[in-house]
Amino acid sequence: MKDYEEALASLLLSREMAKLNICGNTKMADECSDACIELLAKYDEMSLISASQWLTSMRFDDRWQFDVWGQAIPITAVTNKIKSRRVLRESQVDWIANF
Repeated sequence: MKDYEEALASLLLSREMAKLNICGNTKMADECSDACIELLAKYDEMSLISASQWLTSMRFDDRWQFDVWGQAIPITAVTNKIKSRRVLRESQVDWIANF
């Protein structure tokens, strides 16, 4: 990708609605996203936040798409997160009732 930095930055900034599709595992997709943010910051002098927002807008316009796999979340982690939220809500209700 380093050999094509300027061309890729030009495509990302293209007003002709270039589309990019990132395919691979989640780690690779995250690295591609980070690299593209850095390219936009370098070649268009955007802040990293602005570059990230640019890619987000491309995603909303269906110009930045992902087909990734990997990093499955165990069901116990999801269950525990739901339980912790439920406990928080119950404690909030108790606090309000005792106020």
